[in-house]
Amino acid sequence: MARVKNITSNKQVFFDFGRDYDAKLDNFFFSSENEILKSQIQLLIEDSKSEHIFLVGNSSSGKTFLLNSILNEVQPKDKPSLYIDASKLSSANKNFESLEDSFLLCLDNIDECNHKIQVQIFNLINACKGKNTKLVLTSSTPLRGIDVFPDLQSRFAQMNSFTIKPLSESDIVEAIAFISTKLDIQLSGDAIEYLKIFVRKDFYSIKQTVVELDKFLYAERKQPSKQMVAKFLKKLKNFA
Repeated sequence: MARVKNITSNKQVFFDFGRDYDAKLDNFFFSSENEILKSQIQLLIEDSKSEHIFLVGNSSSGKTFLLNSILNEVQPKDKPSLYIDASKLSSANKNFESLEDSFLLCLDNIDECNHKIQVQIFNLINACKGKNTKLVLTSSTPLRGIDVFPDLQSRFAQMNSFTIKPLSESDIVEAIAFISTKLDIQLSGDAIEYLKIFVRKDFYSIKQTVVELDKFLYAERKQPSKQMVAKFLKKLKNFA
């Protein structure tokens, strides 16, 4: 059951669907192309005067995982820190009333909301001016291509903008090894190379595949090997 948060205004209640309280920044694979993003996120967490972040990435790049990881890294404050999926907000509500006094607001999927929600986001950004409220916004659409009214586009353009770069072929190998190590799976080089051929080439899919492999190995009571990876992939294909 999703947790329910009562926010400062008595006119709004957020059901934090999409909130992952187990997400950790250490469990996100930052490729060499995304090292600057990693540094900026760390700055956001540690520096009260850090700038807002506008984060672009495709639907499987790990944006939502990153937002949850950032929220989980933030030390407890007197002010609230919230995850909000903008695509699920109702235009009939005053969704951001009084939230400008928050410590951190993470707005996911801002490219999927309608004009009325866009106006509310615009007003929220303006209300946060002069305060130490941190904003992290995500979009699957690049900044220049996002369909919003010009004044909101201008507000987004003033933020630090980053794109989660797609994984290269070498990144995929490193990502599989990274996640395997986190799960304490000792995959050999040839097993990783074999898995790489069949896995989808994004962080979320790689993470989910290696997690399922871990469960499979545990159920089979077998050590990881290329042969067991092949058996696992065959089972996945049969259930697909």
